[in-house]
Amino acid sequence: SGHPLATAAAVATINAMADEGIVENAARIGSEVLAPALKDLADAAVTGGEVRGAGVFWAVELVADQNTREPLAPYGSSSAAMNSVIAECK
Repeated sequence: SGHPLATAAAVATINAMADEGIVENAARIGSEVLAPALKDLADAAVTGGEVRGAGVFWAVELVADQNTREPLAPYGSSSAAMNSVIAECK
């Protein structure tokens, strides 16, 4: 039971995004700005691991050891080292 007003708003948003090249601009910003900057940041940080993303949605893997890529904290959990990184980001 799609409501016509909500559907019209969604279609207008999609059309505006296409007309203004928002997706293409996000891809350009990601590849030209975010990816290189985050790669440099990860390379300089002791806890920096793999950098991956798409468009303007990116992540830097936090590792305890860059050679073994051991996670800084167990999956879905935290650690004292992770809490220290978080505190420094504030």
